[in-house]
Amino acid sequence: MTTVHENDNPYELLRDKHFYALLDGDSSFPTACSNEDRMPYLTGSKLCELSRNFGLPAQGSGNSRWVYIEDMFDYAIEQSRFSDFLGLFF
Repeated sequence: MTTVHENDNPYELLRDKHFYALLDGDSSFPTACSNEDRMPYLTGSKLCELSRNFGLPAQGSGNSRWVYIEDMFDYAIEQSRFSDFLGLFF
């Protein structure tokens, strides 16, 4: 069983394509009011725009959409701006 140590990054549990799929609108999630819901679908162009607005230059280079989210995720951790990162989507 993996344990989280004091010096480990607390965000590592979120470093997962399933989490990225929730953010980019690919996956649904259960809610109390309905059977399921999902975030708005974000195109590659929209993710590039979010990334640039967040301070991380991104150009539409044909990457999978989850790659743009992972790049922003890493950047947010490096810059100690994880709350700002989540604010891009909520």
